[in-house]
Amino acid sequence: MMARARNSNRRGNELNQAEWGHFLNLLKVLAILFVTFSVFHWIIIHQVQSKPATVLTKFIPKKWATANNKIYSVQEGDTLWDIAFKQYPARNSQEVILEIKKLNKLTTDSIRSGQPLRLP
Repeated sequence: MMARARNSNRRGNELNQAEWGHFLNLLKVLAILFVTFSVFHWIIIHQVQSKPATVLTKFIPKKWATANNKIYSVQEGDTLWDIAFKQYPARNSQEVILEIKKLNKLTTDSIRSGQPLRLP
């Protein structure tokens, strides 16, 4: 009877070791999934933050489209100086820039591609 008790005890330990092995494998799989999804999440967040908000910049309010003002969509590499000079070559570019900033409520000279600007 003693021999059977020892055998059943050994089997119990072996079973526990097998269960422990499965548990460790499950933890490994969960860790790999967590790292994978974390990396994908980080990539997606940084791609979204580095792109201009195209949905918001495509919308131009109707109240902007008046007879006196033109709407200009900023192109890649444009500056306020370039826009003022190209749109109003006969006028003082510095004065045009001040008018553009005032019309669009800009506090800096910073503009981004796709941004709609009201021109005087």
